[in-house]
Amino acid sequence: MYRDSAGRFGTIPHVCSYEGVGKHREVISNILFVPREDEIERYYWPIFTDIPPRRPDIRTLMFTVFGVEGKSLVEAKSPRQLSRSWAHFLIGMFVDTPDLL
Repeated sequence: MYRDSAGRFGTIPHVCSYEGVGKHREVISNILFVPREDEIERYYWPIFTDIPPRRPDIRTLMFTVFGVEGKSLVEAKSPRQLSRSWAHFLIGMFVDTPDLL
């Protein structure tokens, strides 16, 4: 979803997403707090429904990095800032459209 809508419809461009890991490179998840599959009925609290789930809902921590929104070129405060903006535009154009290379 992020990749398909990146920069369109007023959304911030998506750079990347990755799974969070601890200091020993283990994936951070809720697995320590979820009962085993054979113990779900024992620990289930019927709050919203009386039917317990068939399997545990194990989730992992995901980080998402978004690009910053740009500004209009008419907001450049100096010729140097305008030149840098054009350089960023050209580099971004070649990254975004590899067919031009």
